[in-house]
Amino acid sequence: MKHGNDIAVIMNMHEALLTTDPATGNRVPLLAKTIEVLENGKKLRIALNEGSLFHTGDPVTAHDVKFTYDQCANPANANFLSGALDEIEEITVMDDHTLTFKFWEPVASWRALLWIGICSERYFERVGAETFHKNPVGSGPFEFVERSIGESFTLKAANNHYGKLLD
Repeated sequence: MKHGNDIAVIMNMHEALLTTDPATGNRVPLLAKTIEVLENGKKLRIALNEGSLFHTGDPVTAHDVKFTYDQCANPANANFLSGALDEIEEITVMDDHTLTFKFWEPVASWRALLWIGICSERYFERVGAETFHKNPVGSGPFEFVERSIGESFTLKAANNHYGKLLD
């Protein structure tokens, strides 16, 4: 899941700060509860919804958001998103449910940067990088079961997902 061709699977397993409203095409909050634009677009203050859980049962926190963005922006990880994330100067965790994104300069397209599926820092620390990549854990409506690289993915409905799977 490193080359971007698995994005449809990833986004069903991992929720992002924003999602796309299928009716309007607009970006709307998902893990984010509120987003305040500060300093004329040079900074965002993001408050997370409390109660979002990873499939492990761990809560989704601001620390997980920072961890995910730091991993995606790290050139050593060869992530295809790293170039787009160069706009971010710094991410600061204020508390478990609040963080700020500071940009080098005002970024009119900041919503496009907030669709990355958030990963669990606690899970990464518990299992290590190899298991983390082989058995991904997210907070989305579907949980990872297994995959055969280049052939198939198997997902199942997540028991602890707070959203509706079907309308």
